[in-house]
Order: sequence, then structure tokens, then C-alpha cells
Amino acid sequence: WNLNPQQFMTMFPHTPDNSFMGFVSEELNRTEKQFVMRNKVSNMAVVYGKEVSMWKGKEKFLAILNKHMEIHGTVYYETQRPPEVPPFVKNHGLLPQHELQQLLKKAKLFIGFGFPYEGP
Repeated sequence: WNLNPQQFMTMFPHTPDNSFMGFVSEELNRTEKQFVMRNKVSNMAVVYGKEVSMWKGKEKFLAILNKHMEIHGTVYYETQRPPEVPPFVKNHGLLPQHELQQLLKKAKLFIGFGFPYEGP
């Protein structure tokens, strides 16, 4: 089969021959599922892009998305909002994992900027 064990069923490296099939996620019990569904926002998107450079060139895409959804971001900047992050984006900055998970549970759409799309 010519399998390279370092690239079989692992997330890294991100190459075409990688056979990673996805993440394991927890299964929620009935109470937790009901809580998530009650707090779900029907028109909310979360954009994961922690560095300003990841937002560059995405202005048109974000403007179109903003017509349909409230956009929340996770971009880090020290002082004032950089021009790459449009003013309609509700930025949360860098979030601890638990807070990011809570934000994602509310959202209907998740978009990753940069690479890998799903994380650091």
C-alpha cells in the first residue's frame, strides 16, 4: 500500500497524500443539545483568522456575507482595528479554547482564513 505512517490518519502535514479523515467531536447529551439549539443564532458566522494578514483581500467576500449574516471574528490586534478587518465584524480577539467553542456553538457558519483553516 506504500503508506507513510507519519501521514496516515493524522492532521499534519497538509499535503495531498495525507489521509486525515477529520476530527473526533464529543457527543452531546439531550440537555446539552437543547441548550445549544436554544442559543443558536440563525444568521451568525464566525470567521477564524487570528492574524490581520489572513483578512487581506477578503473584503468583497465579507461584504457579501454581511448582507446575509452577522459576522464575528477572532483576529488579534494591539491598538486600533486594522483596515483589513471591516467595521461590521464583531471581533472577539484571540479567545481561549472554551470561549471559542461557545462562540462556535452559537454560529450557523464557520469560515477559516489562513491555513490550516480550522486552527492555528
